[in-house]
Amino acid sequence: LVLLERWARRHQRYANDAQHPRPIVPARLPAAAGALASVVAAAPVAIGFGVPFAYLLHAAAERIGPSGVPPEILAALQTTLLFASAATAIGVTAGLVIAYSVRRLSGRSSAAVVTLASIGYATPGTVVAIAILPTVAGVDRLLGVVVDALSGRVIGLLFLGSGMAVLYAYFVRFLAVTVGGAESALAKLPRSLDDAAATLGAVPRERMWHVHLPLIRRAMAASAVLMFVDCMKELPATLLLRPLGVETLATLLYGEAARGTYENGAIAALLIVCVGLAPVGVLSRLTDYRP
Repeated sequence: LVLLERWARRHQRYANDAQHPRPIVPARLPAAAGALASVVAAAPVAIGFGVPFAYLLHAAAERIGPSGVPPEILAALQTTLLFASAATAIGVTAGLVIAYSVRRLSGRSSAAVVTLASIGYATPGTVVAIAILPTVAGVDRLLGVVVDALSGRVIGLLFLGSGMAVLYAYFVRFLAVTVGGAESALAKLPRSLDDAAATLGAVPRERMWHVHLPLIRRAMAASAVLMFVDCMKELPATLLLRPLGVETLATLLYGEAARGTYENGAIAALLIVCVGLAPVGVLSRLTDYRP
């Protein structure tokens, strides 16, 4: 499907480039039509978000009222933010490098790299985790043998025990988000910018850092927000690859729901929603092109 999608738009180009943007002008509706449009637009939000959010608030308040927020939920929140932030930083950096390399080397081989980077996003988290597990476990065993032979020390499971396997899974799973965002943003920039910078003596690294990155920082910030939210709520890969005794909000919510302790689960779910709303609010501001 990824290959078919890229083939279908192989001749498409951006008519609205970054140098001459055409802002979207909102259309003003008459009073009656505007009121009807507001009701129709608000109904899915109220039913799909407002009502469940109100229930989570009520259930969380019932649990927090008598004994406060359980410490394990705060620990899970800290772990969730740590994993999601680290994976997002790695993913945004890698996505920018891959997309810029594709821009410089444009050809079938570079397009194949982007296609490979997109496969993880089309693969369920469980499949990604099961595919990663033997590789990471093998590396852990090899490192253990080498360190034991050289120093006589036992280091245990370095990747599985430290959470790096979870970051690896997030990277594979959501790299397409940052690669796609960077590639789309760079495609809007005319090649004349590259030629002018090269004429002035800028090497590729300097062109990317001083010319391209300032122009696509809005798109990269939006990609970072999307990847952060995806990582924060990823369950299957986290459940299979997390270190023993380590919980994220998603795994904690899964465990509470499985045990039937819905009040504790409501707190974790509410935190996922609240933490996710902040990046979504930033994303809505970044994509607001109204004059």
